[in-house]
Amino acid sequence: MSGFESVDVCIVTEDLNDLVGFKNESHLINLYISTNQPLEKNDIRFKSISIFRDKDLPYLISQGASKYIFFSPEGLRLKENTIFHCLTQLMMKKDHGVVAIPSGHFRHSCLGFAVADVCFMLREAYSYNQGQDFSEEVTINAIFNNHQIIYLNAKYFDCGEMNINHSGSLQSMKDSWLHQFPENKFVPVMEEDYRKRVVNGYERMSKSKLVICGLARDVKHCLETTGIPRLEHLSSLFKDCIFVTYENDSRDATGLYLNDWSKKDPDKRICMSESLSLERIGGRLKERTERLAHCRNICLDKIIEIAPDFDYYIPVDLDLIGGFSYDGIAHSISHDDWSVMGSNGKNTLRKSIRYWDTFPHRDLGHSELRISRPQMMKYGSRYASLQRGDPLLEVNSCFGGMAVYKLKDVIESGARYSGETSEHVVFNKAIKDNGGRIFLNPSQVLLYNYMNWCEDHNGDSFRI
Repeated sequence: MSGFESVDVCIVTEDLNDLVGFKNESHLINLYISTNQPLEKNDIRFKSISIFRDKDLPYLISQGASKYIFFSPEGLRLKENTIFHCLTQLMMKKDHGVVAIPSGHFRHSCLGFAVADVCFMLREAYSYNQGQDFSEEVTINAIFNNHQIIYLNAKYFDCGEMNINHSGSLQSMKDSWLHQFPENKFVPVMEEDYRKRVVNGYERMSKSKLVICGLARDVKHCLETTGIPRLEHLSSLFKDCIFVTYENDSRDATGLYLNDWSKKDPDKRICMSESLSLERIGGRLKERTERLAHCRNICLDKIIEIAPDFDYYIPVDLDLIGGFSYDGIAHSISHDDWSVMGSNGKNTLRKSIRYWDTFPHRDLGHSELRISRPQMMKYGSRYASLQRGDPLLEVNSCFGGMAVYKLKDVIESGARYSGETSEHVVFNKAIKDNGGRIFLNPSQVLLYNYMNWCEDHNGDSFRI
């Protein structure tokens, strides 16, 4: 391994066996360790050793000066050659600055963040703010200064029988950043006007009441990591908020998770659940769109029952990985003379950004309820280049993973969901036929998946 630069390895541990995995690469390592154990008991010969007592990881990291730094929580034992493997990854991919290895308790996001138990990075990519939750005993939260991240599988370390307790920092992670959206990645055109509208929109939101509604099936992995934190943060931006969710036929623990979540505030979190198996419903609702319409109508009936005087209704897909822009929602609400604001939904797969969810999209000249695949592809291409700050586009229908509705206009129109095509099309048509105006807002950005600066270069399948 000659020719490789040194690495500052920072560890807090009372078990010197945690160092065994560094043995093959010890000649590259400047070790910064906080421990009360006598290090002479260890026979591994490092390039240099700095020993501290009762110091945390941020302190240890601050003591080094090497180009590369590595850190992990206590008890995670690396397999041999992990350091070498991480170093090689960054040397090969010079446009990246971080190697993150999640343990499986939490996954990565598209924020320019990583939630990882093991991190290897360029020192220039590292930043830490005092008060940030950064503990050797829980999942590490690191901010990487917009450097691209290489995600590796957890096969590179071995927890053995140790059970890392992540629950201690879960709430603080929720409060701190799990809800965040990479707003700065979407630079607006006509920025001055855009910023003024966002400020005005947030002011209106703080005086308004909102209902958030979502359908859930097999989405526990999304909800418990970033999904619920995002929705709770969105709710905090309004004067009042009620959640209405509907779960059916999950094979995972989605129903149990939502039920436990609702018990914490049952007046504000309404969670309904039922089976829509064909056996139970007697052969009705055979099409997926019909079942979706059925579920949304149940939620809508509940909303009209418990919150008819609320200002806004936001139906949102609960399996979104990338999240949605809060600034974009504020930008929508800042406008007057609208009934529906659909999102600029973006699919970021295949190294490109495309306008997504074209199934419910209908331009003003598209009067038919149904849509062909070639038409959907045309919409996807036509609106792929929309930028934040671009003018609103009036349409007959759109959704994009999330839409903002004025609830008064929904109720007055008598709109109902129907499944002969996308359930949103018939619903939006009723609102438009009643005099409502429907827009696609390019600034209301929504991400269906991870941005390309936070992809998994290993080809491993991470679900968040």
